[in-house]
Amino acid sequence: MKFHKPTLAKLTIIAGLALLSAGGCAVQAPPLGTLEVSSRASVPATVTPLPLPAGQPQRLRIQLDTPARARHVMDLPASWDVANVTFNSPTKLTAPSVIQIPFASFVQSAPPAPFIFTFTGDDLSDPVLPPLRPGTDYNLMADLETSSPLALEAYGIVPGAQTIDAGPNSFIITLKPTGNQGSEIPISTAAGNQTSPALAYDTNNDQQLVVWADAGSILAAMVDNLGNTVPGITVCASGTASAPTVAYNRTADAFMVAWADTRNGHSDIYYNTVSTGGAPGTEAPLDHTGGHTIAETQPNLVSAAGADRFLLSWVDNRNNATSGRDIFAYRIASSGALSALISVAVSAGVTDQLRPIGCYAATLDRFVVGFEDSGDLRFQRINAVDGAILDGAMGSSLTAATGTQDQLSLAFNNKDALVLAAWRDGRAAPTQVYYAVVDPAAGTLALPDTALTSGTATAGYPQAGFGVGHGDYAILFQDNRTAGQHDLFLRRFKLDGVTTYGEKTISIVAGNQRPTGLVFAATADQFMATWEDDRGPDTDVYGQFLR
Repeated sequence: MKFHKPTLAKLTIIAGLALLSAGGCAVQAPPLGTLEVSSRASVPATVTPLPLPAGQPQRLRIQLDTPARARHVMDLPASWDVANVTFNSPTKLTAPSVIQIPFASFVQSAPPAPFIFTFTGDDLSDPVLPPLRPGTDYNLMADLETSSPLALEAYGIVPGAQTIDAGPNSFIITLKPTGNQGSEIPISTAAGNQTSPALAYDTNNDQQLVVWADAGSILAAMVDNLGNTVPGITVCASGTASAPTVAYNRTADAFMVAWADTRNGHSDIYYNTVSTGGAPGTEAPLDHTGGHTIAETQPNLVSAAGADRFLLSWVDNRNNATSGRDIFAYRIASSGALSALISVAVSAGVTDQLRPIGCYAATLDRFVVGFEDSGDLRFQRINAVDGAILDGAMGSSLTAATGTQDQLSLAFNNKDALVLAAWRDGRAAPTQVYYAVVDPAAGTLALPDTALTSGTATAGYPQAGFGVGHGDYAILFQDNRTAGQHDLFLRRFKLDGVTTYGEKTISIVAGNQRPTGLVFAATADQFMATWEDDRGPDTDVYGQFLR
């Protein structure tokens, strides 16, 4: 049976799991649940995957990450190998499973022997596995090494792993329901086009609010960390709204949503709060100082987590005749109160500053807003307390490479107090995804622009993220390596910005997928991504949890 790169699947271990007790008696356990499988980035797209040869020993290496982040490794006994693997659509677990889904099986190439999970330490951990706490979620990651040129990565969850009296390092693994983790979540597939999804993570209640535009309205759905979706939230029904942005503030325990709206004959920015229960507040327009009727577009919201304060930035054409379009901002409370106007980037020449995108550097109580400027990328640091700008009228340069750089995304690394920036880069054809690391304390680059992707595929729409739990960066992006469609992939790399964990396939369905958001849910220790999806007759909103 061939693996068809890079299709996602669920790998189910059907063989019974036995564990030798200290007295030598075997304890039979139910089968494992499911693990998500994807082909690794190390396999070139031009390589035709070979079948896994039955009867030849394969090596399955499983890592268990404990809540203390200690890492332990298990090697599958050499008498086992993997065969009869097929790919199907992911299946949602609905009950604690002893189910046997015929996606894969472990078969023995030697006389029957107990399948023993024995974990030992590696260079990241103490060599002795600490006692596992029943009912606690653990992360299980598997790496299958085969004699085929196709290697696999597998990700899953091992909640409630239980220690059996069989020595300090041996235990039986069980799985509880994982909802839609690792599977696509159709957040909105209604008739018509749903576009421009954005999302924010609610740290107090462990859920995400996803917002999008639909026929001039701003709609939303609450998604919990098992993938359960509660739709039906209408943030704005003006019929003239577009381009929503959303942020969550843990001090106010509320979301704020902003959007562009043409109800007055020109584009204005409106905003509204949404409670963590999904109840919208009362929408309001930005205060148009001086009564001017200007075009305000491309809003972006960022939350200062430690205070009841958001930063709402946008593109503004009040100076269009003399200096082009500029970027302004307000600090805004959940009550709707606005602070003084902030001139984020106002050019002295007739050039346009576009598409502001921000993040909050919590350790410095400082916002960082990136933006496009005549095909280059720049950033501005803003004090969250008083709104003072720190990098002059036009900010600091992020990159000024040849060609056009756009589609910027930012994510704050709260371990090293740095900011990851990712963007689409046109310095050479075809366009690729580049990234850099900004030091928001000094206003300088800690890591200059670096290519994330390369080759003949066109890549873009990067979404930057930082995994607080594991302490590494992630970038979700789109590329067209598969003819006739644009698919989604994720790459993770360590804090040094160089060492990568490889590539994970997110979505390769027919049609085009355009990533629009990536947030990290710290409690569940996972990312959630959103994207626009063209697999159907209309554009829909999809999401997925990524580990």
